[in-house]
Order: sequence, then C-alpha cells, then structure tokens
Amino acid sequence: MKWNTNKKTNRSAQLTGLMTTIALPVLFSIACTFTFMVVTPGYASAATYYIDATGGDDRNDGLSEDSAWKTAGWIGRPNDLKPGDTVLFKKGEVWHTKTVYIMSSGTETDPIIIDSYGDASTPPLLDGIYQSTISWENVSDNIYRTTAPAWPADPGLLIYNEKARPSIQTIKIASPVDFINPGDILMQRSPAYCTFEVTSVDTSNNYISGVTFQRGGNYWAANAQLEVIQLDQDGNEISPRPPIYISSDGGLFSEISGLTRPGDWYWNETEQALYLYSETVPDENSVMVAEDRMFGTDKRNGLIISQSNYVTIKNIDFNGFSVAAIYSNFCNGLRIENCNVKNTGYN
Repeated sequence: MKWNTNKKTNRSAQLTGLMTTIALPVLFSIACTFTFMVVTPGYASAATYYIDATGGDDRNDGLSEDSAWKTAGWIGRPNDLKPGDTVLFKKGEVWHTKTVYIMSSGTETDPIIIDSYGDASTPPLLDGIYQSTISWENVSDNIYRTTAPAWPADPGLLIYNEKARPSIQTIKIASPVDFINPGDILMQRSPAYCTFEVTSVDTSNNYISGVTFQRGGNYWAANAQLEVIQLDQDGNEISPRPPIYISSDGGLFSEISGLTRPGDWYWNETEQALYLYSETVPDENSVMVAEDRMFGTDKRNGLIISQSNYVTIKNIDFNGFSVAAIYSNFCNGLRIENCNVKNTGYN
C-alpha cells in the first residue's frame, strides 16, 4: 500500500466450529438458519477448484494447483458449483478483488466447501482495504483532509491506529440545552426508530455530534422528538431528562466541529473528500480506509452466500469490509469454521 501522508488493526474475531442461530453483524446477516451436519464429501461428480492470486490465471480450468484460477469469478453464478464441490484459496495469498459470490447449494451429506490449500503459514486473505495512494493536507490544527483520490461515496469504514473508528455525524437541535454530554444516547421513535451516541456538543450552534448507524430515508426527521438517555458508570439510567427536538432543517450532516478526538472522521459528499482528526500526519502506518463500492467495484462484503444451502467456509481470513465479512441471505446449513475477521462491519 502506498500513501503520501495508513496500518493493520486489531478489531478481530475468530469463529471456530459450528454456529447456531446467533447474530454477529460484523460477520454475516441473520437471515439464515444454522443446522448441525456431518461433513462427508462423496458426491459422484464432485470437483476441486484451486484459486491462486499470484500464479493463477482465469483462463485456466481451475482443476489443479498448476492450472489454478486467479480470482473466484467462475464460481459466482447460480449453480456454478455442485454438491460436494470444494473451492480452495491458496495460503499466503491476498485478494483485493470484488466481493466473492456463492450462489450454489450442497446437500446435508455433500456440502460445498470453501477452504484453503498450500504450505504457507498464513491463511488466504480476502481484503477490502483501499490499496492505492492517498494524499492528505492539514486544514486546521489537528484536522486533515484527503486531496487524492476523490471519494465519490462514503467508504463506511476507517481504521485509525489499529482500531476501526465510526464516522461522526451531526444533528442540529431546535433550541439550546445544557444537559447533553458525551456518552449520552439520543433515541428517536417516530417517524423511524433510531439511536445516536453523543461524542461532542457545540452549544454555540446547537450542534450535537456522534455516531449512528441510521443515516438515510426517514431517519432524523425535522422537528422530531428525541429522548435523552443518560447512564452512570454502572450502566444504570440516571433520572429522566426532558426531550429535545431536531431543528426544522432536519437530517444529519457533517460538521468539522464534531471532530474532537483522534480517529474521528467523516465523508464530505460535496468535496468528495474525507476529513480526519489526527494528532500526527496520516500515513500508511496510522490510517486505512475500506474501498467499499467507490471505484466501480463492490467490496462492501468479503463473501456473499445467496439462497444457498449446506455451504462450509473455513480457514480463510477477512479484513476491511464495510458491511460484513460473510453475508448470507436465505440459507440453511451454513457452517463457518476457523475464519478470522478484522476491521469489518459498518464502522
């Protein structure tokens, strides 16, 4: 990775063994039922396919290590794979290509298996981090702005000093209050239910900045009532506060005064730039940014399993995806084993 003025982070999770009806948003969607199965490959026409990021070629047949594919494009169409088929990613290799799709089903006795091969000590890695040069300029005190490349969409995920950091959003309230503090939770119940964790308050402008995962549609409507939830150090709610109201302007916006802590950042749509609070000049050792879907290639997820049953994924690592490492949709019998996930999941 080349930068002018970015490091690996520590937000990781290891999943080993069978998963049962559990919600892990950084890993996969929950529109899926997990069931126990005995893995006994033996389907008559089962094939093994090899994928090698460095030595492979997508013009090959993929049926041996010497004729490996370079990417997983050949397995991403409906029913490309059959029950009992195995797809092997080479250890020690990294794929920065678009999201891998699995749209085929195995059976309870002959699942489709996604695994690794080779002698390298590190697992294969599907990586969603932007790889090219990023340039920064100092705009005020500890605030930096990207000058290249242009960011046509919100990347959704930025890693600062080995920690995934949330994008900071700002709300303007209708009238000043003196009881809102960092750490408070604002809750809107209508017209849409959503929450907002306060990180800073600008009383001179009636701005409240913080983190929310609800950022579109009817969220944060003009004049909407917000409940204020304040907790003590033990997590108990303090005496209820009076409600506050969003200003008639409504909606979320980005405001430089909301960046108050190292790693706070936001995307400026008009300028197609990222703004970051940093105590040092951002570089490849301090900042990484998810590529998401900014440059014509969808990298929001590492692997998508869609309407597919009895698929096993094991011994593969994932890093830097803004939505999920493994996103499943209407599946049964999905098994995930010994997969490490880092820096993944909407902020």
